[in-house]
Amino acid sequence: MRRVNIHKFSIHLSILFVGIYSTLLFAQHDLKIEYSLMKITTAKVGGVTKTPTFYRHNAVLELGLGQATFGVVYQHAAKDKKTVPGKVENGVMLTAGYDLILSSTFRLEAFGRLGITSGNDPAQPLYATDTDLRLNLVTFTRDGVAVIRQKAVFPSLYSGLVINKYGRIQAIGGAGVWWNYFGFYVTGLHAFNGVEDPFNPGSDADITFANLQNSGVSFQLSYEFRDITFNLKRNHAIKNGGNDLTFSLQYHYPLGR
Repeated sequence: MRRVNIHKFSIHLSILFVGIYSTLLFAQHDLKIEYSLMKITTAKVGGVTKTPTFYRHNAVLELGLGQATFGVVYQHAAKDKKTVPGKVENGVMLTAGYDLILSSTFRLEAFGRLGITSGNDPAQPLYATDTDLRLNLVTFTRDGVAVIRQKAVFPSLYSGLVINKYGRIQAIGGAGVWWNYFGFYVTGLHAFNGVEDPFNPGSDADITFANLQNSGVSFQLSYEFRDITFNLKRNHAIKNGGNDLTFSLQYHYPLGR
């Protein structure tokens, strides 16, 4: 499988980071602190169901610059001691994003991650960092489409693409609804390329599990309480992926208030 030139891919992401960072002096700021924990207990790999115990802990510090964000992520990946070989890896990523408002009902979201350090063991990697770029077109309503118990209902639809540094392209699409501080979202994912058979990866043996040709669907529930947001997300793998559960806690603090 043809791979993307990692050097050029990193340059493009770096340009995105620098462009967003340059708006620091001109935008209204806010700070987001987030912790998340993902746990995988079953996974579908090459048509075979496996039962690993795998965790990912993420600590995120993100600065909001109006419609732009710039942040850093520390990720701790670990396998349970009962799951051979029972190991841990740590990594750091830089993130950048921008929401471009196209109209009163459409916006384009861009978000990138750039892995800058990781302790990956090529023999049994846990991939504590990722480098990828996500583009998402969202349609929404600012006034809501209905009222339930005197609270407006805000639906949304979204579709987009994710490309990683190896050249894998994933299509994403979904729908969501927000009402009275509660949000519910359904998202589907399908990769057009990547490692289709992880038991016979060929020349991609060194990146098999970072570049799987995968598909799945996820369900997410959120609740907002003042400046705190709780999220619970369940992913169901259809092809080459993990059935994982993720809990996250976000705190938003408007700077200068």
